Amino acid sequence: MNKQFYSIKNLAAKMPESIFAVLLKINAALVKGLRRLPFTEPACVTQSGRESRVRIHFMVTVYVLESLITKKYYVGMTEDLTNRLKEHNAGRSKFTSAYKPWKVIYTEETVNFGEGRIREKYFKTFAGKKFIQKQLSLPSS
Repeated sequence: MNKQFYSIKNLAAKMPESIFAVLLKINAALVKGLRRLPFTEPACVTQSGRESRVRIHFMVTVYVLESLITKKYYVGMTEDLTNRLKEHNAGRSKFTSAYKPWKVIYTEETVNFGEGRIREKYFKTFAGKKFIQKQLSLPSS
């Protein structure tokens, strides 16, 4: 999957200053509260010529895996689902290494990590599990 990164400097040049400020506040609010920051690379940004570590992500995949052996489920999110599935099946994740091999049974695309994290947390609730079962027409357990 090809990652798409957009420089905020380029985005800022195309929109009024007030919209740019609002977008930065929204992005910061979505990220605030996450246990780990999803930003791994700095983006060349600014309104006033300074660099910032803010990066806008596009299309994060929230996924549900099923163990082919034990029929357990695992919920996660990533920007590169193909690579992440290979990591799970190679045993590079603590929980999933005990129940490999895995297959993807459900995916949803979100526009950023904040929305993806909200969806991931929902899928881990009782209501979220029922939603996934309904989408897949699986019998409840």
